[in-house]
Amino acid sequence: MKFFKGKSNGQIASFIIGIFLMFSGILLLVFGLIGDYGPRNNPFTEANESIAASVKFGLSLTWIGVIVLLVGSITFALSLNFMAKATEREAEKEVRRKQRLEVINQSKVVDVENVNSTAK
Repeated sequence: MKFFKGKSNGQIASFIIGIFLMFSGILLLVFGLIGDYGPRNNPFTEANESIAASVKFGLSLTWIGVIVLLVGSITFALSLNFMAKATEREAEKEVRRKQRLEVINQSKVVDVENVNSTAK
């Protein structure tokens, strides 16, 4: 893909992990809301109550989903930030390379052997 061209495997992995965590957080959030506000005898209500009982702080699926969503969003934002910096660095490097080549091409080429032979 053109978007991932020139990116390291770590950057691609963190990007995909961030997307996966955000998607998982949204799913947990929706399941928690269904468990809280849905009909009383559904699997989401039972899962929500059992998770709230097993977790020390009494977090339900809704709050676990919010936490996972936040972690995924931070991971996604950081990976995009690092990718943007790397892309910008590569673009600046290319511009500097072109400028150096232009300066080299515009400068006079002096033949050292001819200069030394005429000076004697």
